[in-house]
Amino acid sequence: MIDYFDNPAMSQSKLKDLKQSPKHFWIKHLSPYRIKEEPTEAMQFGTLVHTCVFEHKKFLSNYIVMPKFDKRTKDGKAGYLDFATKNADKICVDEDNYTNAINIRAAVLNKKTSSILFSKPGLIEKELYWKDEITNIDCKAKLDYFIEPCSQFPNGFIIDLKTTINAKPDEFANSLFKFG
Repeated sequence: MIDYFDNPAMSQSKLKDLKQSPKHFWIKHLSPYRIKEEPTEAMQFGTLVHTCVFEHKKFLSNYIVMPKFDKRTKDGKAGYLDFATKNADKICVDEDNYTNAINIRAAVLNKKTSSILFSKPGLIEKELYWKDEITNIDCKAKLDYFIEPCSQFPNGFIIDLKTTINAKPDEFANSLFKFG
């Protein structure tokens, strides 16, 4: 089966690029010279939080806090190299991001609504594929967390977790608008 990101079907992200302009869409998705973009720090933090909230065991086994090493010194370089070698299978993050992810998870799980939603078994990173009936375009979506239809949620329920720099209502609304 083809990887979700390699699948050429239309997605929300592609639609955002098309909304910006057809040229942006072409450059990012169709051009033979397109360059795969590296995840930004914000995207990496979002992935860290998603893993911490939805896949906590995976978070604990895959992520590790990178100690601070003074790489200008011989001991610092040696300590860094030793740590990196021993933890080559882990994703190293700084202590602030690691702690923030854990605190966000605690805040999410502390909410009454979250406790109800997460009491139901859900599918993490659920991939959906379909053909749009009107345009006949192949489409795809990747849901953060999907609760399948049940008595409490007859149509199922989608959870889409977002991180933001500022959670004040006006700032969060601006982020929603800015990032579509």
